[in-house]
Amino acid sequence: MLSTTVRPSTLDGIKRLAKTIKRDQNCNHSTALNLAAQQAGFSNFKHAQNAIKPLVQKAPAQPSYFVFISMSWWDKQSNTSGFELLKVPLSQPLPSLVSQSHLGLHKDLYHFRQAEVDHLESTKGATGQAAARKYICTAARVIQFIDATNLRPSKSHSRVYPGGRSMNRIPGQDHYTFWYHPETKTYILADEPYGPAVQSQSDVEARTAWAVKHEFVLVKSRWQGMYHPAGNSELYLAAPKSKADLINEIIDALSSLPGPYVLEDWQGESLDSIAHFNSPGKIQRLTMLRAQPSLPSKDKKPSTRQFKTGMNPHRKLFVLALNELLNKNLLTIHWDGSSRDNDGFLETTIAEKNTVINWRDHGSGEILITVWWNYEESLDPRASEKSHSQTPLAHRSRYQDFVGVVASIWLERERGQYLQGKGSEHISNKYARKGELEILKTLPNPQPIGYLVEGKFIF
Repeated sequence: MLSTTVRPSTLDGIKRLAKTIKRDQNCNHSTALNLAAQQAGFSNFKHAQNAIKPLVQKAPAQPSYFVFISMSWWDKQSNTSGFELLKVPLSQPLPSLVSQSHLGLHKDLYHFRQAEVDHLESTKGATGQAAARKYICTAARVIQFIDATNLRPSKSHSRVYPGGRSMNRIPGQDHYTFWYHPETKTYILADEPYGPAVQSQSDVEARTAWAVKHEFVLVKSRWQGMYHPAGNSELYLAAPKSKADLINEIIDALSSLPGPYVLEDWQGESLDSIAHFNSPGKIQRLTMLRAQPSLPSKDKKPSTRQFKTGMNPHRKLFVLALNELLNKNLLTIHWDGSSRDNDGFLETTIAEKNTVINWRDHGSGEILITVWWNYEESLDPRASEKSHSQTPLAHRSRYQDFVGVVASIWLERERGQYLQGKGSEHISNKYARKGELEILKTLPNPQPIGYLVEGKFIF
C-alpha cells in the first residue's frame, strides 16, 4: 500500500501519511503519527517536530522584495473566466535573479514574461481556475529555488553529466533540470524522482554506486523541490565531487526555505481580470514617468497634434475587443514563430452593447480582427450566417438597420505586439451609423493587455 512506500520529509507530509495509516490499520491518531514519523526516519512524531520545525523558523519574517506571479484562465464548459495571482517573497529584486532569456530556458517558466520588475505574467491562459493555480505554484517553486541557491537555468545539458555524456545519467533519474552557478561556473543537475521509486535498497545502492564510480556527489534536499512535492517527489542535486562544498551550501540554503507552494494550500487571490491589478513596481514606474518634466522644443512651434487627446474611437473598440479575446484565452498576444491560431468567432458584450468579434489567422503571426458593435441579431436578415463571414453578409445598405459600427484591423505579433497603423490609418471595412462613433469617444481609454495600440503597418 501507499503507507508502506511513502517516506515524507515534512511535518505536513507525515500528517498526511498518518491519516492513511490510521485508515488502513484502524489505529488511533497518536499511534498513526508515531508510525508515520518512524517511516520518515524519526523515532516518533515528537522527534520529527523537534528536527523539522527549526528549518521552517529560519525563513525571513519580513522579506524586502516580492514577485507577483499571475495567469488568466477560461473554463469553456461553464464560460467563466478569471485571473489568479500569487505573491512570493524574495531576498533580492526579481531582475537580479533571472532575465527573460533565463525564463525561456526552464520548462515551467517558459510561458512567463517579466511584465514589471516585480511581476511575472503568463503569456498563455489556463483551461480553468485550478489549472492556473497549479501552473503558478509550479513557477513559484522554481523562483523559490533560484532565489535560495543563486542558480540559473541552463541549456548546456551534457555538461551536467559525468564526462559530458548524457548516457552517464543517474539510475532512476526523473523530472530533471539543468542549472548553472555563475560565481563558480559550475553545472549542476537537479533530479526529482518520486520517493517510492528510488527508496528500495537496490535503488539506493545503484545511485550510490553511480556517484562513487563517476566521483560525483548526489545529495538529497530536505526541501521537497520543484516538480510535485504534494505527490511525494524528492529533490537531489548532483555535481562533481570537487564541488561538494558548493552543493552542501546550496542544500543548507534550501533547508531555510518555507514549504513549497502547492495547489492544495493555495495562498494567492483571484481577480476578474488583469486590468484590475497594478503591482507596486508598476505603480512606482508610472509615478516616475508622470513626474518627469516635459522638455519644450527650442526651435519649433507647438503643433496642434501634440495637444490632441483621447484614443481613436475605432482603436478604442479594437482594444476592448482584443482584451476580451485575451481574457477569455481565445487568442494569445505572443506568437511562437511557427504555429497558427484557429479562426474564431465570439458574441459578447462590449460597453453594454451586443458585439460580434471575428478573427482570422493570415500566417506570420498576423491576425485580422473585425468587430461588429451594437449588433441586433433579430434585425440582421442573414444572422444565421454571421459566424461564417468576417463582415455582415447583408447588403451594406442594410447595415444601419442592425449594427452600429463595423471595422477591421491587423494585429501584428511577429515583429512586436501591436495593432497596426496609427490613429485612423489602416483600419478597413469601416462602417459607422450616425452618432455611434460619438458614443465610443465618450468611453474611457481602455488599457491594452501586453500590446501597443499603434504600430508600423506591414504591407
